[in-house]
Amino acid sequence: MKKSFHNFEIYPTIEDINRSELAELSPNLISSAYNNSEHYFETQFSLLREELVRPLVQSVNKFRELALNYGNKKQNKENIFNKNNKSFKEFIESETDFNVYNEIQVLGIDVNYNCGLVLIVTLDHELLELIDWSVSRLQIYLF
Repeated sequence: MKKSFHNFEIYPTIEDINRSELAELSPNLISSAYNNSEHYFETQFSLLREELVRPLVQSVNKFRELALNYGNKKQNKENIFNKNNKSFKEFIESETDFNVYNEIQVLGIDVNYNCGLVLIVTLDHELLELIDWSVSRLQIYLF
């Protein structure tokens, strides 16, 4: 028996983040009807949730792969991955479309009507001074 979408997790779970395969999803029906409203909402919720979770899962998997490769290359004293002696942080940021921040603590999670899911974090003061706020996308999320 299938679990009702009413009981699905809204936020990504550890299982979501650690999965290595794509989630099995029901297709969006266009040329035929859904069995009932429950089937419709389950399909739409699952598709929307996957659309939001998949980029996070892919980014975490890419980070893990690069971290493993970086560590292996450093141990083998091969500098193929560590061009120009980049730090791990510089290496990850040059190979991906996300940034790595150290010394961040998540204090809580909130749901904001205008913004959606909001993480409440503290940043290291030295990090705040290093960020070029004129070009940083981080400021979009700070208020």
